[in-house]
Amino acid sequence: MAKNLDIPALLNTIGGYKPGAPLDKFIGEAIFPSFKNLEPGTRIVFDFPLTALVGANGSGKSSILHALWGMPRGSSTARFWFSTAVDPISDGGDNGLPRYIYKHWVRELNGYVETKKVRGARRADYWEPARALKSDGMNPMPTMIDRDRPFRSSSRWNPTVRDVRYINFKCEFSAFDRFFYFPDRSQTHQQRLSEILKGAKRLARVIDGDRQTYSTGGHPAVFENRELDPEELGWVSYILGREYQSARYVLHRLYGLVEAPTVVFQRANLTYSEAFAGSGELAVVRAVIELCATPNLSLVLLDEPETSLHPGAQERLLGFLLEMIRTKHLQIVLSTHSPTLVNLLPKKAVKVLEENQLGQARVVDASHPQVAFNRLGYVAHGKLTLAVEDELLRSLVEMAMRMLDPGEQQAIELYVPPAGADNILTSVVPTWLSDKRDAYVIIDGDQDPKVPLPDPDNMTPAERKKLGGRIYELFKVKPLHVKDGHEEPASSYVKWLSRRVRYLSAVCPEQVLLEALVGEEKAAPSADNNKLAKEALISALMTDGHPTTADALKVATTFIIKNGGVKNKHILHLKGILQEFLADHSNQQ
Repeated sequence: MAKNLDIPALLNTIGGYKPGAPLDKFIGEAIFPSFKNLEPGTRIVFDFPLTALVGANGSGKSSILHALWGMPRGSSTARFWFSTAVDPISDGGDNGLPRYIYKHWVRELNGYVETKKVRGARRADYWEPARALKSDGMNPMPTMIDRDRPFRSSSRWNPTVRDVRYINFKCEFSAFDRFFYFPDRSQTHQQRLSEILKGAKRLARVIDGDRQTYSTGGHPAVFENRELDPEELGWVSYILGREYQSARYVLHRLYGLVEAPTVVFQRANLTYSEAFAGSGELAVVRAVIELCATPNLSLVLLDEPETSLHPGAQERLLGFLLEMIRTKHLQIVLSTHSPTLVNLLPKKAVKVLEENQLGQARVVDASHPQVAFNRLGYVAHGKLTLAVEDELLRSLVEMAMRMLDPGEQQAIELYVPPAGADNILTSVVPTWLSDKRDAYVIIDGDQDPKVPLPDPDNMTPAERKKLGGRIYELFKVKPLHVKDGHEEPASSYVKWLSRRVRYLSAVCPEQVLLEALVGEEKAAPSADNNKLAKEALISALMTDGHPTTADALKVATTFIIKNGGVKNKHILHLKGILQEFLADHSNQQ
């Protein structure tokens, strides 16, 4: 574990790499006239060998990775996006067939060419290269005497020819975890345990005998069985920050019918398999094996590589990726929720995505990586960072803040993440929890479970293992890293919510405004229903001739509630929450 990478120096080195010198086949730009939920015409410029796609859940990061996967010759986006009876793919409507265009470097021409791939109308889920069209903003094909060059035909530029690798770190499960935590519901726990014990005996025979083949029921059950080589082991030790004497990687289906890996680690006098290893250890082994074997000039796509890794390991993983770019001239594109990773990268390496007013994903200009942090809920040190569900709730909280002392007001930094309460609960809170951030949340009253949250300290181990499901019952969300069987993430998440999340005392901000406008008694019929409250408010405002746009509602909040704010029970309740948070925040300093 003697490696000690200088990340700023590596960034400086690969920042000097240019297409053709030495980044041949480099994809320099992607345009999406009609693709999934991306805003038509979305354009991403790749002007650094490593690109981080940053944004809330559902903001299009994985969609872009899926498109990139399908760009080289022989790859198809249909591997990830295909039509089913439940999720049919439309023909694109006014925007035409689903398609994307990308610019890639051709060394023979010393420049970029444009290639388009289109989802065929006649053959379901078949993506094929298509001719350049002016209507898509593409340049016309130049006249060339030799039209049989491998990089072009008479009507189009051919796809780039390069190896492409994709790793989804959210779906990296060991053989043990895949069988144990995703059980056949027809089996009892005892039956599943019996199968694990049988599979473990077979696996031990394979490992002890260094067997390269093994069959069960007449079918192959072992596909790879080897020790990590010194280079691989050195990288695993470096990224995870601990010394491993050895690690054996076995790809098999000895637990159930699904092919998955087992890794047996040796550290000093400690030997253990993936059944007792952290999920981060397995993910790092998988990434190291994959990238060490990746050919030069490959395109590498990583979906949330920070999953299950603490900030120190995330930073060292980035160092590993940069070293792979330096030595192999790879192009790497990754999606991430990690402020740790984004904070280390230059501005041009970070692409920020968010939803537009139609719910479509778009790329926004990031003047500084801090813009990306804001969208992730990254905390400014020294201040109490407070996330609120939307701009209207922010207006109410700001009124409550005016009742505080000036020093208390200055200690609070408000933050409105994209996509509302679901994004806060599924993405922002786990990010803050992982980074040990001193932050707090206020969301609408319709999210209030109305019952005390379970106390993990007073639960049995069996109850804690089911805590992920209990969280879903209470909030109807599936937070990052929180699921049944994962006691520590689920317990930490519930404790965080209990201490740091509070709710508006009305079903939604619109109900607060409605009560101030027509009186609490007349507003009572909508008091427990978010949709009814919003409809009743719009009706009341229209009756009085008030505009009803989002901006107009914020103005109305100021004028209708402001004068009576000191007496408004909901504003007073918010003031009490702020004082509670400030006291807790002060205790952490």
